[in-house]
Amino acid sequence: LHVSVDCSSVLYYSLLTYIVSAFMDSELRCMLILFCFFFFFFKQKPAYDLLRSLVGSEMCIRDRRSAARPGERIYATGLPGLARLGCEALARKARPTPYLRAAIRKYLAPRACVEEMAFLGRSAPLGAAIDLSDGLAGDLGHVLAESGVGARLALEAPADFKRACAALRLDAQACMLGPSDDYELLFTAPERRIAPIAPAFARRFGRPLLPLGLITPERGLWIADAAGRARRITARSFEHGA
Repeated sequence: LHVSVDCSSVLYYSLLTYIVSAFMDSELRCMLILFCFFFFFFKQKPAYDLLRSLVGSEMCIRDRRSAARPGERIYATGLPGLARLGCEALARKARPTPYLRAAIRKYLAPRACVEEMAFLGRSAPLGAAIDLSDGLAGDLGHVLAESGVGARLALEAPADFKRACAALRLDAQACMLGPSDDYELLFTAPERRIAPIAPAFARRFGRPLLPLGLITPERGLWIADAAGRARRITARSFEHGA
């Protein structure tokens, strides 16, 4: 984690600690210095904060959930639900096919999409964005609630993902929607702004941007089936502390 340090803050907290500690014994002085150090460190803004349009939550990326606008497309930097598949494969002691090994690595060794966020922030104006740390439906639900909009999803799982889910007797669409520690970036943006940069993104990161649906003015989260019929779904995600 690269932290952007404000030198004036360093001077301020150092001076404050020196003045206050002059009136304390050595044990209390040590405790004060430690407290000020940790308070100063954790109040600093992450380097990704410099990217005006980007959001996140669990991986120390600041949230910007309230900027989705009707007509914007919904994209992800990777497949939602892949970490969930890896978790299920481990829990069920499934035979590790190459695809399941990739899913297990996704679950056991998550990484924040810092480079991907920087690329998108430089290349296109984004709307809302959040990291997929608790599941597609739940994290997108946060964006919709705070933006005052709705969404219509059109999910098409890759064939390898479908086969792996079927082998474990899992519903592929439920895996994509439900709790999953993917740490991919979910964001909204006008399609005309993303289409020109999508090939460059795929070349640089070895995977395409995935279009997942559309932001709508009507509130609620809907998903379209293969025939185009829409049904409303509940925005459910992992609940911390539950």
